[in-house]
Amino acid sequence: MFLVALGLLLVALGSRRGERVDLLPGLAAIGVGSGLAVPLTTRALESAPDRLSGIAAGLFSATREASGVFGIAVVGLIVTSVQRSVSSTGAGSGHAFLMGYQAGLCTAAALVAIGVPVALWGLRTHTCTRQDCCVTAEAEVSK
Repeated sequence: MFLVALGLLLVALGSRRGERVDLLPGLAAIGVGSGLAVPLTTRALESAPDRLSGIAAGLFSATREASGVFGIAVVGLIVTSVQRSVSSTGAGSGHAFLMGYQAGLCTAAALVAIGVPVALWGLRTHTCTRQDCCVTAEAEVSK
């Protein structure tokens, strides 16, 4: 997730010059970071008891989709607001869009960066929150 946030910032900064090649480092960081985030899904689903695995998978998918929709709406609102604000100062439409685009990407990077400590906290090694876990842990200790 940290790489995704960094990549979003790099894309925002790389878009200033307007050259496509300047976007490549940021896009690469986003791609690698997204690929590395796949185990988060597995880890989150492994933490649910087996009898609730279907509900956990459905809840995880629904939450991911809802947060994606919310994120797109917030970032879109920021892009539009900044674009209109910059346009009202007499700037050209291309410059106004670029400023809104950069503000939106920086906001998206901040939102993803907030997810880093949340994920680290939420996916830390758990301590006996389930009955079967406690029994297994106690059996290991007694050996």
